[in-house]
Amino acid sequence: MKKIIALLLATAMCVMTLTACGASKETMKEGVLVVGTNLAFPPFEMVDDNGTPDGFDVKLIEAIADLAKQKRVEGISEIRDESDRE
Repeated sequence: MKKIIALLLATAMCVMTLTACGASKETMKEGVLVVGTNLAFPPFEMVDDNGTPDGFDVKLIEAIADLAKQKRVEGISEIRDESDRE
């Protein structure tokens, strides 16, 4: 079980590192971790009763942000299909 958690953390950190490498200086903010997710897959990614993102992936992202000493996390939002954009 510990190996699985370590693998998940390592994978998430690699993905975030590679994503940050492709960002321009205008989109990077000091102390802010910007992420994207699809909140349609409970219990991993979902919206709670208050309308805020929740689930395992959201908690993992928040834990990684804490370890990376990021002040806050931005951009956790639902990806909508074309019919929702009208």
